[in-house]
Amino acid sequence: MGSAGVGGYVQVAQEAPVSASRVVSIYVDDPEVFAEAADLRPADAGANVLLLVPRDDYVYDVPWLDQGIRFAALPQVVADLLSGPGRGPAEAEALMSWMADNPEVWRG
Repeated sequence: MGSAGVGGYVQVAQEAPVSASRVVSIYVDDPEVFAEAADLRPADAGANVLLLVPRDDYVYDVPWLDQGIRFAALPQVVADLLSGPGRGPAEAEALMSWMADNPEVWRG
């Protein structure tokens, strides 16, 4: 598909301001090509960009756009955060709470 979409922590901060972003997760079809094009460097520790290869195109099919950036749907972000590193699970809980309180905002 040749697409990229942002998910994870940036999504939480953009759509549901429940926490500060420290890491950006980006869905890409080819991490090596994307990393080279974006001039990203590998890091053994302290990485602030995670490149994710989706299992299917769902993450590209249900995004929303904001200022030219394609973001993953919030339910996908919750799933990613629940299985992610660091504060991910706690941020997923905060995001789910925000989603429960604000369905009209994120469901459209």
